[in-house]
Amino acid sequence: GSVDVMYFKKNKYFIIAFVLMLLIIFVAFKNFHQEYFGYVRTYNLIKENCYEGKDLDYFLCERYDTPEKLEEYLTTNDPTEIYESFDVRYVVSLLRFEFLFSLPLLFPLLIAILVIVTIHKEYSSGMFKNMLMRMNYKKYVRCYQTIAFKAALIPFISWIIIFLIALIYTDFNFGMQFHEFFSETYYNFLYNHTLLYAVGFLFVIFCVNYFYANIALFFVRRNKNMFVAIIQTFITAILFALVMYLLFAFGLSIPFGLTELAPYFNFISYCDGYYETLPILIGVMIISFIISLISTLIIKKIYSKKEKLILDYETKV
Repeated sequence: GSVDVMYFKKNKYFIIAFVLMLLIIFVAFKNFHQEYFGYVRTYNLIKENCYEGKDLDYFLCERYDTPEKLEEYLTTNDPTEIYESFDVRYVVSLLRFEFLFSLPLLFPLLIAILVIVTIHKEYSSGMFKNMLMRMNYKKYVRCYQTIAFKAALIPFISWIIIFLIALIYTDFNFGMQFHEFFSETYYNFLYNHTLLYAVGFLFVIFCVNYFYANIALFFVRRNKNMFVAIIQTFITAILFALVMYLLFAFGLSIPFGLTELAPYFNFISYCDGYYETLPILIGVMIISFIISLISTLIIKKIYSKKEKLILDYETKV
């Protein structure tokens, strides 16, 4: 019992964030189902009353005043056929682009809150100085890195859950139906290299969010005010994405005519997973890994000296 309570206390913010993500995913699936299959009850009533029962006075039959119109409605809207055309990749893509499109913007805020709220009290109150008396400094810094790692895992695990729900929802349907929803290049890449695509996407999700966690570790030391540190982290993450896009996507593509380089540097859309070709995915994986690695090395340097951490604390407002 006491171990469970301790575990919950230690990880309460991560558990809350995870539950929040589950709630967002549940609402997205509910909205998705409502949008694409919310008509099924009406469809069945029309089929039973207008087609099978031939009750043309029934209020739903008025729209289908000829047998041809009724036949056409029942054929084109057959829920069984529509459901069978919904394969796993299509459902995940629909969710990503139509119902969870704001996640790439939510993640930096979620990570900022998670990392800063978890560390802040201990740092801003000066409690960490007592801990450093009883604990090896390197081990103490590793605790911070673990918090960043755990925070970056939340979006990563969320996408795995979305995929698993889509598997169950579609009854493990991995069909190859082409949907107008996709561009042909995206469709070909997604459907012909699904495993590679999924692994790459999850790798990118983790690297990008680990980078956000490093920004949070940077600002938690810069400010004793928790809310200011959270806002600074979020704004820095968005500004970084904008500057990177303007600098590389426009800076390279307009003067040199390299417009095909734009998708490689659209950092904010890394997490929406719209990679049209394998080179784009590999490029995005490499860039997100480099950004994550550089930010980790900077944090390592910033946190390398115990005296500097204490001095930083004492000079901050």
